[in-house]
Amino acid sequence: MKIYLVGGAVRDSLLGLSIKDRDWLVVHSTPEIMLKKGYKQVGKDFPVFLHPKTNEEYSLARIEHKCNYGYHGFNTYYSPNITLEEDLSRRDLTINAIAKDQYGKYIDPYNGKRDIKLRILRHVSSSFIEDPLRILRVARFSASLAHLGFKIDSNTMSLMKNIVHSQELIYLTKERIWKEIEKALMTKNPHVFFMNLKYCNALSFIFPEFNHLYKKFFLFHNKKVNVAEYTLLSLEKISRKTLDIDVRFAVLFKYFGNYFLLHNNSNNKKNNLLVINLFKCLKIPNRFKFLSLIIFKFYSFFSKLHLRSSKDIVFFLNSIRAWKDITVIKKIICFIDVENYKYSKKYGYFYRPDIFLKNIISITENITIKSIKSNNFYGIQIKNELDRLRILAIEKWRSSL
Repeated sequence: MKIYLVGGAVRDSLLGLSIKDRDWLVVHSTPEIMLKKGYKQVGKDFPVFLHPKTNEEYSLARIEHKCNYGYHGFNTYYSPNITLEEDLSRRDLTINAIAKDQYGKYIDPYNGKRDIKLRILRHVSSSFIEDPLRILRVARFSASLAHLGFKIDSNTMSLMKNIVHSQELIYLTKERIWKEIEKALMTKNPHVFFMNLKYCNALSFIFPEFNHLYKKFFLFHNKKVNVAEYTLLSLEKISRKTLDIDVRFAVLFKYFGNYFLLHNNSNNKKNNLLVINLFKCLKIPNRFKFLSLIIFKFYSFFSKLHLRSSKDIVFFLNSIRAWKDITVIKKIICFIDVENYKYSKKYGYFYRPDIFLKNIISITENITIKSIKSNNFYGIQIKNELDRLRILAIEKWRSSL
């Protein structure tokens, strides 16, 4: 029985990155031997065991054979006769197919260390095309390692295109797709994930609504600009500003109202329903839905915030529950901060949309139910009085500028 450190832990140590989880591979062993040594079995499809002390995962060496469609369409075989090289051969990328033994020696049959030096994401073997999930995984690795200069090998990209052409992507569940999108949004360069999905033609299946924006253009400083590419540029910018993945994801929806949906009315119920149905199709969690819907509905509202009436501003803040949950408005201010909104030269700095909104929140946050408790207001009267006081406070501040 031999034990090797494999996968991401080996890759990240060679790259000088922090190691989050360690996975171990056990060769020349059986479930009976593992149980006898005190390991706890947790795997169903194939034997995976938890170490009795560290609780880290130890998997028996295994091989897979394609037997059906999709990323679940495999028969998995494990045996004490399966070699380390055979197990590593089933992995997706060469940089993930490196093992390290107990003496610190690297076993690298597929030249993963070479590709780490070359900064190349390269498939291990032609069996790469058997698993459609690998399109998303490689695109995600390209996003997580882009800051180190990693690029997808041209031959690997060709195989990704072949997978798309085979239509095996239809067998990926929406939950699994969203899981990969969410992981990609956590990387330093999530825009690279979507760019590579576009390059291999997978975006039209994974996120067809956003893919549609590649057909749309607008004029910016008298230059024709692609809507999707400009949106991904915004995603790149905001990813430098915040780690909040719901803010990052919401950026993708800022042009939907103008370039995807049928109407431009931000209060149009039909438009809202179309976006909500999109959220359902992607199996998006509620926290992402809420912020993305705000950006979709009010994106154009932010651009001329200083021209909006105080009444409309209070209506907007009520609709996003700004005074009940200050974190929402902080996320919106973060979003506005990286936008190329032009603010009024006449009024100067205080009319930059994000600064303008910060000031409005500051002067209204103390206007609460407690502040009108001594008056006899009931039910809807309380809301109306709060609105009145907030509008007055905003008007007073605006008149002082």
